[in-house]
Amino acid sequence: MRPAPLPLLLALIWAWPQEPVGPPPGPSELLAEIGLRFSPQALADLLAASPRPSLPPSPGNPWADDLDAARLGQRLFFDPGLSWGGSTNCASCHPPNRLFTNGVMDLRGPEALRRQSPTLVDAAYLPWLGWTGSSDSLWSQALGPLEDVTEHDGNRVAFVHHLAEDPTLSGAYTGVFGPLPSAEERALWPREAKPVPSRPNHRLERAWQGMDAAQQQAASRVLANIGKAIEAYERRLLSGPAPFDAFVAGLSRGDRAARDQFGLAAARGAWVFFERARCQRCHSGPLFSDGDFHDNRAPVLEPERDDPGRALGLAKLAASPFNAWGPFGDPRLPAPQLPAAESQRGLWRTAPLRNLARGLHPRGPTAQLGGRDRALLELGAGSAGRSDPARGGRTPPPERRRARRSGAVPALAAGPAAARGLAPAAAVRAVRRGTGREVIDRRCARAATPPVG
Repeated sequence: MRPAPLPLLLALIWAWPQEPVGPPPGPSELLAEIGLRFSPQALADLLAASPRPSLPPSPGNPWADDLDAARLGQRLFFDPGLSWGGSTNCASCHPPNRLFTNGVMDLRGPEALRRQSPTLVDAAYLPWLGWTGSSDSLWSQALGPLEDVTEHDGNRVAFVHHLAEDPTLSGAYTGVFGPLPSAEERALWPREAKPVPSRPNHRLERAWQGMDAAQQQAASRVLANIGKAIEAYERRLLSGPAPFDAFVAGLSRGDRAARDQFGLAAARGAWVFFERARCQRCHSGPLFSDGDFHDNRAPVLEPERDDPGRALGLAKLAASPFNAWGPFGDPRLPAPQLPAAESQRGLWRTAPLRNLARGLHPRGPTAQLGGRDRALLELGAGSAGRSDPARGGRTPPPERRRARRSGAVPALAAGPAAARGLAPAAAVRAVRRGTGREVIDRRCARAATPPVG
């Protein structure tokens, strides 16, 4: 029997009944198939929450995306030399192994209120930093703790000496921002000084007033540049792709497999979030935060304490010389129209909810920063969910800080083991074994500052 000629086969295939091909199902149809009916507005809000956009420009910091500035900022972030007695660094309250937040509520600031350190992951997207919006940029926010007596308790003149006397740091700083004050100039400076306007008889205030205007300007400029380098590093702390992103992309292209991969329970949670509970009224957009300030009507934990909320943040923002419209903004931006402080009492910034359980982006801009930096970020992603506050970089209590300053306790480096130079794998093993904090601190104190990649 001879095979059928090719034209006959093609004709048979063409004539065979086929499934009608139409447009892919829309998001509403895909969701209705699993019993979820969204209003048009709720569906629009869901689709608008992904993907995450590109980073906005930093106000007043032209070095925000400079790789050399980020490498310098990485070193400064983990440098205990930017604190009184070398006892604290940025990672003490923002440890990488806890997604750059300490996860505990400590006494913070002169108002002595219990507040958790906000995460730095995706913080570069926020227009206002801190729970009360006391900073308008990451670089400005980084400066407050450096001189705050309850945190680093450092001072800008000591920072200048520290940078200038460290050949590696001075070379990195000069390569980004230009030369530091010369040795001849610094010989005329005190070793420590900073403005303390509320305490005119404070030794650091008296030393500050003993400097002329040009010296004060030079020291403040170096402090501002320290913050701008730290911001360049922190802008690279980005969360990775979330399952929610794949879910939204699948809805947009009519992909039932992507919808089903997300899971029915998660899809129902999205319906509650966007439709029933309307959480997106505050937690909106790709960060799941509108970046604005709200009264969440939560009960006050310490009603005997007055907590003014954003009213306090606005006062600090207006008084700071390091805001984007101040003399150290590059370029100096126009002053914004801020609301009246009294109208903002009890209001708090909406915390971002994007992908907090999944860790940091494994292949984002952070991949450019070198092996140790990537290791720190991988450690952060792998350690998410381990919430024992007794380990991993909790800020020491006030009694221990006072003891360190008095010399009763050795000034061991605070912060997570990885942040102080301990190999990430060893740090993780130590934490998993339950190694005492003192052992980790001793190893960290002996370790060098993480090398810049």
